[in-house]
Amino acid sequence: MTRMTNSGVSHSTCTCFFIYPAFREIEPLRTLIQRQCDQTPDVTPDVIMVDGNGILHERRAGIACFVGILTGIPTVGVGKTVYCTDGLTVDITEQGVVHHVQTLAKYLLSHKEDDKSRNNTTNGDGVSDTNNAVVLMSSIHPINPRDGVLQQHEEMTVEEALAVFSQHKYSGLAIPLQSGEEPNGGTILGVALVGHGGRTQHQKRQQQTGTKKPIYISVGHGLSLQEAVELCCDLSLTRIPEPVRQADLIGRELIRQEQ
Repeated sequence: MTRMTNSGVSHSTCTCFFIYPAFREIEPLRTLIQRQCDQTPDVTPDVIMVDGNGILHERRAGIACFVGILTGIPTVGVGKTVYCTDGLTVDITEQGVVHHVQTLAKYLLSHKEDDKSRNNTTNGDGVSDTNNAVVLMSSIHPINPRDGVLQQHEEMTVEEALAVFSQHKYSGLAIPLQSGEEPNGGTILGVALVGHGGRTQHQKRQQQTGTKKPIYISVGHGLSLQEAVELCCDLSLTRIPEPVRQADLIGRELIRQEQ
C-alpha cells in the first residue's frame, strides 16, 4: 500500500524482501512519475537516472529495469556502491578499478605523441574516445572475478593517475564489470565509472581532477551501456550525477519537513 502526501513524499507499507526491494519501491516511483507525466507532460524526461541498479543484479532486474519497463522511459542504474553478484566482491572490484586506472595512465604517458591525432577513434588497447569520455568496452579485459584481486602498480598512486587523465582532457574512465559465473567470458553487467566529475571549485585544490571513488553504472531500459556512461559523465559535476544528487538532497529535505 502506498500513501501520497501533498508534498509528494510517498510512504510505503509493503514488505521489503532482501534482494527484491523493487517490489516495495516501484509503486511509489511509478505513481510519482505518472503524476508528473499527467500534470506537466512538457517536462517529461528523455531518460531517468535511478538511484540503484539495472541489470547489475543477480536476477538481471534491478529497480532501474522496473522503472523503465513500467513507465516506458529509458533508464540508467546509478549505484553508489558495488552490487556484489556473480562473483564480484568489493575487494575484487575496488582493486580492479585501481589496477585499470594505473594501467591506462601509464599507457597515456608512454603514448604522448599519439594524443595529438586522437579524434573519436579507438586505439590499439581498445580505449575508445567519445566526447572526451574514456570508455573501456569488451575489447579491454574487464574486471572478472575469475582473475581474482588484481595487483596495483606501486610506482603510481591513483591520484597521480587521475592527474594524467585530467591533462588529457578525459572526462572519465569506464571499466566493465563481467560476470564470473557464466561460460565464454560472462555477460558485461555494467561499468565502474571513475575519474569523472571534478568540475566544482575547491579552494584547497590548484587543479581539478575527477573522483577516485567510482560509481557503478548499468543499463536499466531502452538505451545502451555506452550511452548510459556518456550521459553520466556529462551530468556529473561531482561524483554523483546531478539528477541523482539533487533528488537525494531534495528528498532528504522533504523527509525532514515531514518529521
